[in-house]
Amino acid sequence: MAELKEFYFKSEPGIMELLAKLTEDYANYSSKVVEKWPGYAKIAEKMRKNVGDTFKQKILKIFPKEQALVKVLVHADLWIKNILMLRDAEGPKDAIFVDYQMCFEGSPALDIHNLFITSVKLDVLKTKRLELIRHYYDVLRTTLIACDYNRDDIPTLDDILYEVQRTEFFSYYELVFPFAQTNLSDKLTEGLGVGDLTEENNMERTLKDIYSNRRVLDTYAYELRRLDDLGILD
Repeated sequence: MAELKEFYFKSEPGIMELLAKLTEDYANYSSKVVEKWPGYAKIAEKMRKNVGDTFKQKILKIFPKEQALVKVLVHADLWIKNILMLRDAEGPKDAIFVDYQMCFEGSPALDIHNLFITSVKLDVLKTKRLELIRHYYDVLRTTLIACDYNRDDIPTLDDILYEVQRTEFFSYYELVFPFAQTNLSDKLTEGLGVGDLTEENNMERTLKDIYSNRRVLDTYAYELRRLDDLGILD
């Protein structure tokens, strides 16, 4: 664990600058969509304020492992396309996580936010969010006991819930850029890489494509309201 790099937002300044710029582009564009919805004008204004240095300050302070009550090997890119599923006629039987190239030591809540925003259906997020976190905790605790981990050092469910709350701004970042990016239409992405889609001459059609997607709009409507109620955008 000691040999791992910090999360790429800190260890790779160039990547940090690129993602901050892309997040700003996506936030500025989507806020113009959002502000047209009844009751969302103030949220749209807050989105435009959570860019640039404000975004960097908020995002960077949630990663240091010293801040976390619970520390794990964080996958750092945990979404459905990095999970291999073993299935039979009745459904999924097992799962294996792949693509650990960005892993680091930190809060498990970062993987939880990543998976929830990018890969969980909206109706499940609305009704089962806490249940999913409790299930994660139950499996974590059971696994640690099976590995003869000192029971006095096993985190509590409240520890996990605190970490989810402490790092909630990461779910906003996931919503604005990674989640949006994963919902590009197949027609637009055919033959193009991420670098092509983020070039200035392609950005307008990329954003237009994303923010005409019903899943994106419905998820933004729910998650932005939830995050604003939590004070994350203040």
